[in-house]
Amino acid sequence: PTSQGENSSETQAWVRNIASKEAKMLVSGPIGNIEFGPIKDGKHTIFYSTMNSLGRADTIHACTIVMNDMSPSVPSIIYQNNDEATMVDMQRTKGCHYVGIHATTKTSNEIRLVSAIDEKPLLVRAR
Repeated sequence: PTSQGENSSETQAWVRNIASKEAKMLVSGPIGNIEFGPIKDGKHTIFYSTMNSLGRADTIHACTIVMNDMSPSVPSIIYQNNDEATMVDMQRTKGCHYVGIHATTKTSNEIRLVSAIDEKPLLVRAR
């Protein structure tokens, strides 16, 4: 992500095809973090979080990029938590087959796994 000015909550995320050097803006807005999911059928899934008005990540979005023509799909919401006491984070697993979604408060932690844009996140650790 690249920031748009000092103390700005607007961020742009770009993707680049290293071979062709073509770059396209993926998303713009209050972005938290970005994780690359697995490549399936020539499409790379990209997950990213957005922040609420308090500056806490609360929503995980996903879109796919077709590797040959760099065309991104319309982003969809994969997970959302509206509890202001909860911080949502994500991290790709070591084997790169899943992205773990963590919903954390001071007293609890919930973990879900997802591997593709068309999947519902699987709850693997309840609060």
